[in-house]
Amino acid sequence: MYSYTQYTDTLNFDGIPFPVRVKDIPKFERQNPQIAINVISPDEENGGYCVEYMSPEHSRPHHVDLLLIHDPDSQTFSHLLRCRTKHHGVSFVCRSCLNVFLSQRVLDSHIPNCVQHAPQQMVYPDLDEYKLKFKDHNKEHPLKFYLVCDFESFLIPTDVFHVQTKTRKLDDHVVSGFCCYRVTDLSQYQTPPTAYSSPDVMTHFYKHVISENEKINKILLQQVPERPPHFARPLATRDDQ
Repeated sequence: MYSYTQYTDTLNFDGIPFPVRVKDIPKFERQNPQIAINVISPDEENGGYCVEYMSPEHSRPHHVDLLLIHDPDSQTFSHLLRCRTKHHGVSFVCRSCLNVFLSQRVLDSHIPNCVQHAPQQMVYPDLDEYKLKFKDHNKEHPLKFYLVCDFESFLIPTDVFHVQTKTRKLDDHVVSGFCCYRVTDLSQYQTPPTAYSSPDVMTHFYKHVISENEKINKILLQQVPERPPHFARPLATRDDQ
């Protein structure tokens, strides 16, 4: 902020030393009620920028955006953060989260929600380090038995406010019935779906699932001769030729 020394007679710098420290900016804003200061700095660890100070005075007529290092090529937030978007035209930056928007209208609708929180920034994980990989190849084998279940429920209006999460619960889901179907390609063990829609639904559901588990376990414990693959056939003999 060395360049602001020329405004010492215009701006009120009483009790503020030069160069001005970030912690002195709130004092400067109190003494200059028409100006709001915002400061960002490079974040070398994440390859982006972080918010050092964001002015709480969002409605002031003059906003000054500062960078903690001297970079003559970066004169505006839009130019400084241009790498965050593929848009080549004018962009509009939120001073709180440093997200870039393509129009002033979208930025104006974003700001009221954003300023409810402390200044923040998005840090994206490294693509190679956080790829979702499937390793449980033993679970790729087809299952001889599995259960398909479906529940029906209705909503009961309620109004409960949770202080810790700061959320309001408007409805309760009350289970009114279920249907459970045993799926298997073994025709002798196929059964019709079981449906229930009376009081105490979950108790009957768990009883049914436990009963199905016991029946399926008994079936799987049976020792039966292994059948040859359907595509197996004897080799040709000399008489066949």
